[in-house]
Amino acid sequence: MKIPAGDLNFIPRPILQSRRRRVQRLYLLLSAWGVAAFIAVALYAPFYLAGIYGAEIEGYREQYRELEVARPYYEELERTRLEYQAQTETVAVINQQRLEVVQLIDGISMSMPPGVIVTMMEVDASSGVHLKFEAESPVQTARVIVGLRSLGIFEQVEPTHVPLRYGREEIELKMNFVGVNRESGGQLNSPASALPEVDIVGEISQRLAGQIPTDQ
Repeated sequence: MKIPAGDLNFIPRPILQSRRRRVQRLYLLLSAWGVAAFIAVALYAPFYLAGIYGAEIEGYREQYRELEVARPYYEELERTRLEYQAQTETVAVINQQRLEVVQLIDGISMSMPPGVIVTMMEVDASSGVHLKFEAESPVQTARVIVGLRSLGIFEQVEPTHVPLRYGREEIELKMNFVGVNRESGGQLNSPASALPEVDIVGEISQRLAGQIPTDQ
């Protein structure tokens, strides 16, 4: 037996329609609230992000202002550091040059036989050594020349004149360092640490003072 559908629905149709309308209104209200919330978020989000980024930018600006105040001190510190570094390098170069001059003096001092007196000595890194000394005999002069040649740092060791008689005479030597290009005006072929041009006759005389007994 077929039972009519309307017989099973014991709730009156107006009530069902009223409920259905209330549910639809609720859905519409919720949807409206959702759309409104979405629109509000969409409208507020840029301002919110702008506030966050603005606060970060202001923080960076504050840090920049603090650093800007300290900038002169930093620049002064950097200049001081560079000056100190340059002075340290200069001191190192000077110490190396002094060491080279001392080694050169020691080598020349050891080449001087007893009785020889150095009257002038100039060192120029671009050319060599200009040396004047007094010897009492040709034998002493020959010993000086042989000793200087044995150092191996001069191209040629030849006096301007060689005295053949006995008696104290001044001998002059102009000696170029090994590697000096004479054609280029006495410039070194390869860059090297330049020795300062100095007159060190006083120092070498002091070094030779203890090595000069009376010549026999």
